[in-house]
Amino acid sequence: MLTASPASDTDNGKKLCVLIEGPRWGDAEFYGRWLLASAQVDRIWKDLIVNDATFRDRTLALDAIVCLDFGLNCTIIISKLAEKYRTAVIEPDGYDAEAVWMLTQLGFFTQTGDRYQMTIPGELQTDRVKQVLLALADQRHVKCREVEAWYDTFGRERECRSLSPFFLQCVPRSQAAGWQQVLDSMEETERLAHRSLLLAVSGNRESRESKQDRVGEQTVISWTKSQVPGERPDESHAAP
Repeated sequence: MLTASPASDTDNGKKLCVLIEGPRWGDAEFYGRWLLASAQVDRIWKDLIVNDATFRDRTLALDAIVCLDFGLNCTIIISKLAEKYRTAVIEPDGYDAEAVWMLTQLGFFTQTGDRYQMTIPGELQTDRVKQVLLALADQRHVKCREVEAWYDTFGRERECRSLSPFFLQCVPRSQAAGWQQVLDSMEETERLAHRSLLLAVSGNRESRESKQDRVGEQTVISWTKSQVPGERPDESHAAP
């Protein structure tokens, strides 16, 4: 009987993933505000379902395919952070990829180079939440038609994998592991100061950062990409 050979460490290192960096582990202010914001998004889209018939019809299938529970999705992401306290990795084609995409569009994540920073969203507008969910519904409809034959051929359940047609910034697993090693080795004040600088460059620091993240803002940081094993500017990838 033929059996599949296990993937080598080299092959696993080349697989793409999405790297997320969080605030100080235990920053109750940040995580509390982050989860409360997710609850607000849930209230907004549920109100839209009740009061907007067009929106309800266009997103009818989403709840059966995607876990439209932003509070749950955010809680799961925090639980992933509990493994390393500072960073988490998700699969770009996994169950939570589309949730992360939606959260980036709503300000819960801010891209800083090759990874995403958890951030407090600004004012959550009903129109923006509606726009993001409609974009997901429309793109899923197109993508489902494109892969229909593939699923029929290979006999896999249609809902067993994410069909995310969106682009998340990805890096090889080996590079993500290198970043995690570097970030884990840093003093927390230094890491938070570096995180502050990244968010400042992105333009989101003032409105989307916990005060706790600015504790080490005056720390002088000497940071080069050569600290990360295998880090090269051309190694970042976007996953469809």
